[in-house]
Amino acid sequence: MQLSALSLAALFLSSAALGGAAAGIEDISQLESLAPGFGNSPPAIGRNIDGGSVFTNFFRAYTDRQFFVLNSVQNKYETPGTKLVELDQLMWCADLSFTNFEDDDVDASGDASVPIMGFTGHCLWGTSITRSTFLESGAQMSTAALLSNEFNRDLSVSGVFVPQSNGFDVNWHINTDNMIWRMLDDGRSTGQLIGWEVHDEGDLNPNAASSSFSSVGRVQWISANETAALMDMDVTELTPEQFMPMYKKVWTENHEMEAIVDNPNPEAEMEIVEKAKDGDDGDSIMAMGDEEDTSTGSGRRLGSITPGVLSVALRIFGL
Repeated sequence: MQLSALSLAALFLSSAALGGAAAGIEDISQLESLAPGFGNSPPAIGRNIDGGSVFTNFFRAYTDRQFFVLNSVQNKYETPGTKLVELDQLMWCADLSFTNFEDDDVDASGDASVPIMGFTGHCLWGTSITRSTFLESGAQMSTAALLSNEFNRDLSVSGVFVPQSNGFDVNWHINTDNMIWRMLDDGRSTGQLIGWEVHDEGDLNPNAASSSFSSVGRVQWISANETAALMDMDVTELTPEQFMPMYKKVWTENHEMEAIVDNPNPEAEMEIVEKAKDGDDGDSIMAMGDEEDTSTGSGRRLGSITPGVLSVALRIFGL
């Protein structure tokens, strides 16, 4: 399941096109000429600047029970003089739960005339960048250690239609970090994206002091067939049913890694991971938070760690 650089080059605009896009701009009119629809009246609510429906991508996700996006972004890490990092990142989102907009959903004010059209879900993430490039720019080692051009990070996603903005406000975040991406989905196949990670005062990672970054880029909504070509997979592997076991595997590996590298007292986290491995449902796992914490030790419970995750952790610590 490798993210193919050749496929990226053949099917999509390279993220390298983001850097230097403003070269040669000498007056404001040149910028205005680059803005889609500049000078036109705003489209009616429900329509985008191309005349299409702002619900196109949402409807596709609703009917397919999954969606795929390719983000071409540039990241600037916080360290003075750091190099710009340009990368492509592919997100496969499924396990989607939609609001009850079909049933005259009532908002918080009790107004049934304002249906809440939105969703929550889970995603898997793969990127084209190498581990060494991330580390050189200041990324955290626990993040970079798992990046190998395959689906290897787990995320959560949410989106809601905002009439005033005439689009869906869509947000992704990494489940074991404070990394966030945000976009306004107006139904077109290509949109804009911003992202960020802020300083975490309690982060124990060796690169914690250099891992804050800001990000900007392009989002492209793509099909399962295009995703299969990019990831060197069969399209039959990219279904909502196939997503669930893969997501569980990646979620487990990332939480095990986080417990080893970033958590000074990982017993509670590993207890949750073990329950998920044993097939306990989410409600029973969440109920664990109501139980009294009787743990007194601070040793790291590594006995049941996935072997692949343990080997990566050992490399991080130089063992």
